[in-house]
Amino acid sequence: MSNTLNNIIPKILARGLIVLRGKLVMPRIVNGDYSADAAKKGDVINIPIGVAQTVSDVTPSNTKPSLVDTTPDNVQVPLDQWKQTSFHLTDKDMQQIDMSEHFLPLQTLSAIDGLASTINAYLLGLYKQVPNWTGSAGTTPFATDASAAINARKVLSALKCPPDSRRFVLDLAAEANALGLAAFANVDQSSDARVRIEGEVGRKYGFDFYSDQQVPVHTKGATTGTSITVSATTAAGLTALPIAGLTATAVAGDLFTIAGDTTQYAVQSTTALGGGAQTWTISPPLAAQATSGAVITVVNSHTVNLAFHRDAFAFAMRPLVQSTQDMAFGSKIMSMTDPETGITLRLEVTRVHKAVTWEFDCLYGGKCIRYQLATRVLG
Repeated sequence: MSNTLNNIIPKILARGLIVLRGKLVMPRIVNGDYSADAAKKGDVINIPIGVAQTVSDVTPSNTKPSLVDTTPDNVQVPLDQWKQTSFHLTDKDMQQIDMSEHFLPLQTLSAIDGLASTINAYLLGLYKQVPNWTGSAGTTPFATDASAAINARKVLSALKCPPDSRRFVLDLAAEANALGLAAFANVDQSSDARVRIEGEVGRKYGFDFYSDQQVPVHTKGATTGTSITVSATTAAGLTALPIAGLTATAVAGDLFTIAGDTTQYAVQSTTALGGGAQTWTISPPLAAQATSGAVITVVNSHTVNLAFHRDAFAFAMRPLVQSTQDMAFGSKIMSMTDPETGITLRLEVTRVHKAVTWEFDCLYGGKCIRYQLATRVLG
């Protein structure tokens, strides 16, 4: 039995990673940390991001100008997600895994599918940290034209998002609309036959298009009987905004604007004060002073299609530090990392009370590190 396990554990891991790679969308298209260093839940990963550079005039002189130090910023991404799923293998399953080059039992595939769905949904859920938006809540984009892509491009360009590595993730309804557009589907207009042949939108308007059945729907929390207003004048640059007039609590991810300010904001957290009053922690900081009594307009519930640069989001996945055999306490444990995606999967086989338990687990974390490089496209 021990020799059999030694043979099939690496085969299950290798085949499982290939399946997992194919089922994940978001981890493949965001900024990833591919380090193979082992970690434990609660560890923090530092992901570097570039800093703005100043430009100065050149003045010829016999004195060399002083050098200016540049220290890249780091964004800390906590590894706070540790997920596992178990499955069962029969003796026949193990024999087929050992003998066949591609075989994986259905229960193993189901376990991998569950992990893939969990990881993907987690990364899509980072939309709550994105305050920018375009489109109309409740109206599926690409119904009649490609304006959703054009407007998303306009928003990102205005926010100084680099033109390369831009992605567009659509829900299935928006993708169906896009596939039917002449600007996307007709070869004489798009010069791309993949839409009709493969059913893929491909690269259009500077975006690599992807579809994902897990694209979330944001249900707004903030509601009112009359109007929501700023309850006290708040200076520009602050992130705590006092609110009055609520009949229901705002939730993280609610989008809103303030009368007299064209900036788009998102609620990050709330503190209830009673009597319809709250304090909202918002992103970005106030661009202008919010005067007392200024009306707040909250965006309705919407499907969260996302247009973004890969560096808008960070994803870190690491091998678990408890992967070594000397800490296995009789279990068979092995970790393997996919070199293409950085996805790390661990398999642990344990015999307890005359039964063998097979478990996949993984450790990861994510964060929206540059909200300026992303926009929601409302549906």
